[in-house]
Amino acid sequence: MGSFDYFLLKKYLRDFRHARKRLSSFPNLEYEAGELYRDVLAQKDHELTQNTVTAILSQYTDSREDLTLLFQRSSIFVFEEQLRSGREPHDIFQDKILWSSVFYWLGRHCWGKHNDISLTFLERAVILIHECIGSMGYVNQMVRIVSEREQRTTAAIKGGSVKSDLHTKIRSEAIRILNEKVLLGFSWKSKKEAADAIAGELWGCVQQIDPKNSMNFSETEFSYSITRWNQPDIKRAFSHAVKKENSKRRKKSKKTNKK
Repeated sequence: MGSFDYFLLKKYLRDFRHARKRLSSFPNLEYEAGELYRDVLAQKDHELTQNTVTAILSQYTDSREDLTLLFQRSSIFVFEEQLRSGREPHDIFQDKILWSSVFYWLGRHCWGKHNDISLTFLERAVILIHECIGSMGYVNQMVRIVSEREQRTTAAIKGGSVKSDLHTKIRSEAIRILNEKVLLGFSWKSKKEAADAIAGELWGCVQQIDPKNSMNFSETEFSYSITRWNQPDIKRAFSHAVKKENSKRRKKSKKTNKK
């Protein structure tokens, strides 16, 4: 037994066990692997794998020629099963899990008889189980991307509705203040003057309704933002507040023209 062969044996055994533990840690593995999750990746002895290995070995002797032929046929079978038309990805995934364990136990069986063939089996077992990890990594990545996209959409909808509710409350308060001012006889020459006139009172309401966002800009900036509101109800309220002054100006201009 060469020391390098023994080193490879320990390496393949370690790699396979670590890969199997890593594979079993994927959260949606049970969904992908179905019933084989419990049968093949359980920590105790795998009855399904052992039965398969026993059935295979019953058809071959422990001679170098037979074990070499077994490896070749098994490898070709696994490869052809992956390429067979009509197979779903999760079926191929299940086969890879099963055959990675089968190759692992065949490699263990051959050790001490034909170490080079044993290492060939173990190497193929490690390759197959790492292919399973790659498949599950891709599945989990897609699941994570879809989940994050749904969370962003939900947050955007929720955040948008909250902002919309706050804006509606503030706008309703602005309309109330404007209407009260008009009833008391106030009028302004422009929308800007009307906005400046109600900004102080409305600013106090904003600080009560939405204190967190009110810290983001000053009262002057808020007054300017009021003039940019273009919803029909607030535009109508402003038109009532500004129209009186304009109508007085028009009446005066008509009188001067008559004179």
